[in-house]
Amino acid sequence: MNEPNYDNTESIELPAFAFEQSQQPPKPMSITAIAGFVCAFLSPIPGLILSFIAHKQCQDRNEDGQGLATAGIIVSVLNLLLRLAILVFCIWIFVWTFSQTADLLSPPAMDWGDIFGGMDPGMIW
Repeated sequence: MNEPNYDNTESIELPAFAFEQSQQPPKPMSITAIAGFVCAFLSPIPGLILSFIAHKQCQDRNEDGQGLATAGIIVSVLNLLLRLAILVFCIWIFVWTFSQTADLLSPPAMDWGDIFGGMDPGMIW
């Protein structure tokens, strides 16, 4: 039988990029971007403000998190529009319901004849 030769002295040459490490340290993540993204789901107005601040800070300070800040802006706007639509719908339902029940709650129109037993009040005085 032919057994494999494990004493092979040939070396395998690896590409140079396999051992290269990044010369630049990683960029820090913007804490404001994370806070803006989280607040975008809970409360859209503070989330929108924080996300705008984070977007500007990421550009000025060369921080990572600009995409997260953009996502926070989008989620905040969508959340705000959804809440506004729900508010308008609730107001519409309230107004519609009140207009339907206002006819039921108002007393019927009374005729003087009903009050005085069919006589005109001018006849009494």
